[in-house]
Amino acid sequence: MQITKDDVTQFPCFFNHQSARMWLKSVYGEYIALSHVDYRMETKIYFYHLVQDKTRYLEWKDSKMRLEPVEDSVYRDTYQLIEITETGRLKLR
Repeated sequence: MQITKDDVTQFPCFFNHQSARMWLKSVYGEYIALSHVDYRMETKIYFYHLVQDKTRYLEWKDSKMRLEPVEDSVYRDTYQLIEITETGRLKLR
């Protein structure tokens, strides 16, 4: 259930981060998870994961929570990274 660039062209126009988040949650439900928030050149960016393999994704997150050494690259196929700016601009990674 990956989002493609073609899919994004069919998404509604988002006015801010909140409208994008609400819409993604309504479509993808529990498979959308906020990963972290960061700033780039004074712009707040929200990083979300669209979970592809829930079992392995939760295994990875649990290992990180227990501070166990884990190779993040082994789990990259368990999610798709999505960036959303405060203005609602969405970018796939």
